[in-house]
Amino acid sequence: MNVGDEIKSGLTFDDCSAENLFICETIEATCLTPAASKNSRLCDTDGSLKTPKIYGSWENGAGATFLYGNTLVTWIENWIQCLTLGMTPLSFVSKTEMGFTFNLLKGWDKNYNYWTGGTRHDFATKGPIWCTSSQLDISSVMFPLNNAGNVSLMGSHDCVGFQIEKITTNVTQASRGTFEFGNCSHRRMFACRGPGITTKPKHALDRTVPQN
Repeated sequence: MNVGDEIKSGLTFDDCSAENLFICETIEATCLTPAASKNSRLCDTDGSLKTPKIYGSWENGAGATFLYGNTLVTWIENWIQCLTLGMTPLSFVSKTEMGFTFNLLKGWDKNYNYWTGGTRHDFATKGPIWCTSSQLDISSVMFPLNNAGNVSLMGSHDCVGFQIEKITTNVTQASRGTFEFGNCSHRRMFACRGPGITTKPKHALDRTVPQN
């Protein structure tokens, strides 16, 4: 600040040793995620889920485990559901994970609209991020969002959804995965991500269920 600037800005020079009130500003993303933890009552003594198939469809690959759920939730409820199962909401931290999931769409027979762990809450100027421990910028990992350029949606549609669209021609039928900003209070199917399976399963249902 130069001399005279205080007249324009309202800022003033002061004694650096004088006591004053303080104000802080974060430059990192602030994710509005709930406090929840894995529910041990849902698990066996070894930490694996007792009845994994009741939650949805499990897919294990690309170094991660994905659960595509069968219950409608809001974006925050998606977080609670995933954390309760010892996982985090659906996210893709590499093109390898993305490619694995998109390959599954060739024979997709599950639901078609899911929540992810992505949001642009408090981070609109830099784009959406995954609200996981990595807090990766979504656009730097892989894909554009369908309605990212619609400024009028900011503030009301700030959570990232994953949807599967059916594409039908005269001779073929296929599915395509896309992402878009959605209203965080609207309901979509829950979806989660967990670590890849590294231990030998004790029975068939464990082969795609993370243990932690």
